[in-house]
Amino acid sequence: MVSTDDQEIANFAKSAGAQVPFMRSKETSHDHAVINEVIMEVLQEYEKIGQSFEFLCCIFPAAPFISEEMLSESFKILNNGEFDSVIPVVRFNPPIQRAFKVNDGKLTMFWPENFSKRTQDLEPSYHDAGLFYWMRTKSFLENKKCLTDNTGAIIIPENSAIDIDTENDWRLAELIFKTYKD
Repeated sequence: MVSTDDQEIANFAKSAGAQVPFMRSKETSHDHAVINEVIMEVLQEYEKIGQSFEFLCCIFPAAPFISEEMLSESFKILNNGEFDSVIPVVRFNPPIQRAFKVNDGKLTMFWPENFSKRTQDLEPSYHDAGLFYWMRTKSFLENKKCLTDNTGAIIIPENSAIDIDTENDWRLAELIFKTYKD
């Protein structure tokens, strides 16, 4: 199903075989809408028509490299019963432990103790890829959030984690797509 407040998007989604059983409210349709509120609204709308789900998957529309394999693998991780939710993550490259900050033009390290360490010796760290979230509906309704204290991860390659927010993201996605295509 597609959650939208835009009739053109709804028509396109329907023509591609998706369901649009209701239009999204104004409260969850602005640039600063919180994804938890959008998911809650979707679940409440389905509840009104007597439908409930054991699992839910929220797929973000600006993530062009989501694959069937990624969705299947992450659902298997969730379905084995260990976690409340599963999200795709990407390794920080270079390691975040070598991060800098700039204050009034001056460069300083967040963790200066890591300056002389080799990057390959630092513990890997990850960030949300911004592609999708798999969740147990019951856990989401109890916690009212996608990321709980019991969230599992699927580690995906960096070139699969393009979340298109800017023109540069779009250009990068086009370049990656071209390499996939060639």
